Amino acid sequence: MILPSSSSLASSPIAYRPALNGLRAIAVWLVVLAHWTRAPFPLGEMGRITFFVLSGYLISGIIWKQQLYPGAPGTWGQRLRTFYQRRILRILPPYYLALLLGALLPLATLREYPGWFILPVSNLLFYRLNHWGEGVGHYWTMAVDEQFYLFWPLLLGLVGRRTPPLLAVAAAGLLFRIAWSAWVSPNFVLVLFPSCLDMFAIGAVLR
Repeated sequence: MILPSSSSLASSPIAYRPALNGLRAIAVWLVVLAHWTRAPFPLGEMGRITFFVLSGYLISGIIWKQQLYPGAPGTWGQRLRTFYQRRILRILPPYYLALLLGALLPLATLREYPGWFILPVSNLLFYRLNHWGEGVGHYWTMAVDEQFYLFWPLLLGLVGRRTPPLLAVAAAGLLFRIAWSAWVSPNFVLVLFPSCLDMFAIGAVLR
């Protein structure tokens, strides 16, 4: 039996699933409708949950398939760097273009706190300010996703492909959200990365 080499693992394609694009489209429309209507139930939250669960599902699949976690056989560090490079090239150019266009508009929060968006850690800024700012509130999900990309390979290297530890991570995220809301502040707790761990972890379990 011939095992695949590290290079073939790094370049092996992930199966394209058109249904997931349909799920993304539904999530987008849920968020749009939440901003433009007064629905009696949390459409925006439903869209956000869908996005984060889908991120956990897709990124966990890539990490496991291409062995991008610490301790994987072969040159996992090189494969992990390639993963980060691809994420950067795919996400950051349009993100920074959007920031550049936003800087041309009278968006006071973006002009006053540019560094928080450049990094990006705008979710922490919104938590600190306790408001969304003018036309830039949607950037918090991008910030959480970036933090997820940095953290998730390390976590999966620790827990592996075992359901009980992933469910424990999901429970920890839920408990963090409840405890922070009860003992610190219920305002904007959902923008903190640990508050989203349950959604990412459930996506990994589904994978």
